[in-house]
Amino acid sequence: LFPIGGIPTASPITATIVPTLDVERPSQQPTVSGTSNETNVPTLDVERPSQQPTVAGTSNETNVPTVSSTSNSTNATTSPPTVPGSFTTEVKSNVGQDLFGIPNLDPISTDVYNIQTAAYISAFYGEDPFVFVSTALVSVTDESIPIGPIEGSDCSQIDPLTVSFTIEMTYSTTNPVITFDDIIKLPFSTPSFQDTFINDYLRANDANGGFASLQCVSELMIPESLGTISPTETSMPSTSP
Repeated sequence: LFPIGGIPTASPITATIVPTLDVERPSQQPTVSGTSNETNVPTLDVERPSQQPTVAGTSNETNVPTVSSTSNSTNATTSPPTVPGSFTTEVKSNVGQDLFGIPNLDPISTDVYNIQTAAYISAFYGEDPFVFVSTALVSVTDESIPIGPIEGSDCSQIDPLTVSFTIEMTYSTTNPVITFDDIIKLPFSTPSFQDTFINDYLRANDANGGFASLQCVSELMIPESLGTISPTETSMPSTSP
């Protein structure tokens, strides 16, 4: 009786304990990994992108286009600046300039000089932030014929032809210090500006050849009215044609 009853009773106890331990261990690991991977990580990833576009959209769309669109639209259309008094029309007579290398101005060359001098001054301020030129008219009124040599390797060796003209201009400026004299003098104030005037305006539009031998021109000579203070360079706007 003992061998038969003892063997089957011990076997079920051993089989019941082993499966119970194997089932509990795997059930704890998936619970921890599922909580950390699926709950915490996706929540952080979703929140970060939602904050970045908000900041970028505010800085790019509000600040940048406002500044650039204002500056570009003003320069591209060369619209007149808004200033008290709006446009002013002034006339200056007996404005002089020396032309080195030519003996005189024939009627055709006189017309070229009148038209191109006005065109050059207007174009010079085409993109200037301080001055807007609406119209400019130039008319030669007198010539002083050279009596000395009109040829030479250097303009200092040449007796110039001096022309006098009247200029009428309608303009507006945002600079309260700049004067009408400053505006008409600045385009001829440097050798580089003078070369542009000769090559791109006088010679380029000279079908008659009246300016073919022109070597150089001087700055403008403007008579000062009684009590007028001489303009200084610091009051002039910095620009280029």
